[in-house]
Amino acid sequence: MSHYNLVDGNVVLTEHDIAEDLYNNIEKAELISVYSEKTDKGVSIQCFDEKDNYISLTEKPGLYLIYKKGDFNQYVCMYAGEGNIRYRVYRFEKELADKSREDESHPAAKKVRRTGFIRHGDPIYVKYITKAERDSVVVDT
Repeated sequence: MSHYNLVDGNVVLTEHDIAEDLYNNIEKAELISVYSEKTDKGVSIQCFDEKDNYISLTEKPGLYLIYKKGDFNQYVCMYAGEGNIRYRVYRFEKELADKSREDESHPAAKKVRRTGFIRHGDPIYVKYITKAERDSVVVDT
């Protein structure tokens, strides 16, 4: 929501206004279920849309939110990030499975795993917008 300058009455946008619009757009995105299995080299992930159709996450860069399902079937956001959507979700799952190499790190997933907030094998859920969609929101705002 924009603010008005009390001196001259002009609309003033802040970084918070843009972040709020970006978050609202990500929240409107489709919820994708992500399941993973351990493999010899790491993990494999399978993704499904809200109608349980198999889909592939985009390789495009963008903004994403990772959720877990809470105790009362509400979705709890565990992580917000930016980057290649498929790769970053894969890296999150790989760290949850404790299959990351020494030169790889995903501190948020490591913290989630260590605290027992969620375990490998539990589904995670993702919502995202691509970089192009992000840029469109910023311009529109």
